[in-house]
Amino acid sequence: MPDWRVDTGKILHYLPNDQSPSGVAKAKFFLSRGFNREDWEGFRDALITHARTARLEELDLTRPYGAKRIFVCSIVTPDERSPCIRTVWQQRDGDHWLVTAYPFG
Repeated sequence: MPDWRVDTGKILHYLPNDQSPSGVAKAKFFLSRGFNREDWEGFRDALITHARTARLEELDLTRPYGAKRIFVCSIVTPDERSPCIRTVWQQRDGDHWLVTAYPFG
């Protein structure tokens, strides 16, 4: 059975990177909801739970590097506001790996 995986670098350097011009909006969004580098495991677990419980918006089986799945809506956040987000996952070596996450709607 495939597992859901998040590279630690996505949690520590990519999603909370408020120094990146292309990522500042994502970083502000997730940091303002209470996610942080200190509790990176909680952030990872919330993203994985999102993939397991959110609505599958798109499934693309034609991708050359593996199936792509996009999920939308509520994520459980430390501030308990549960905003709607979109996560993108790609299947590699039998598991699903997080590509990105961002606010939706």
